[in-house]
Amino acid sequence: GVPGRPEIPVKDFGEALGLTPSLSLPFDPKLFGQAANNGQMLCEVAPKSRAAEGIDYLAQQIARRDPPPTQKTSLFGSLFKRK
Repeated sequence: GVPGRPEIPVKDFGEALGLTPSLSLPFDPKLFGQAANNGQMLCEVAPKSRAAEGIDYLAQQIARRDPPPTQKTSLFGSLFKRK
């Protein structure tokens, strides 16, 4: 969290609402600041970050979609791909 500011634990937050949180995004001021200053989305700035992956997960849950299948790549896959 932010130094000098009280932070509500995830468990307490969920109990107060009577819900189980689906997601807890990590506090990453550098990443969020960079994205905001550049006018970019988190997934553009750092697609493999825990925050970007968490937002992607939440979007899939809201849209009720399965995650896209991961494609296996091989050594010769890019040479012989179909057009």
